[in-house]
Amino acid sequence: MKLTNARRHGLAVLLSGDRSGTPVYESNVTCDSVDAARTNGRLTVYWQTVRWLVEHGYATVDRRAANRVALTATGLDFARQATR
Repeated sequence: MKLTNARRHGLAVLLSGDRSGTPVYESNVTCDSVDAARTNGRLTVYWQTVRWLVEHGYATVDRRAANRVALTATGLDFARQATR
């Protein structure tokens, strides 16, 4: 599956958050790097990227926790492969 840069970036941000134990949240602002994805001291991924990841089973969103995004087990494997 060919990934867009936005999807690859979203996976990189989610993987970074997973590795560091930092929560990642859905956002309505796009970012071009993991450092830029830190908005107000927290990691964020653009909502359209999150939607695609959720639709394909790679991520989940907890709407009760300020739209916190997490990789599924499948998403974690996919993110590791996609960001090599």
